[in-house]
Amino acid sequence: MVARPRSKAKIAKRSKRCEKCGALIGRQTRCRKCHKRQ
Repeated sequence: MVARPRSKAKIAKRSKRCEKCGALIGRQTRCRKCHKRQ
């Protein structure tokens, strides 16, 4: 099996985005930038 970098589409699907500032949040409850609850 060839080790490939993970595609951005898969990462975007798995992780959420903050509604307010649009920052990528992984599995956290709140955003890093504006600390809005998810």
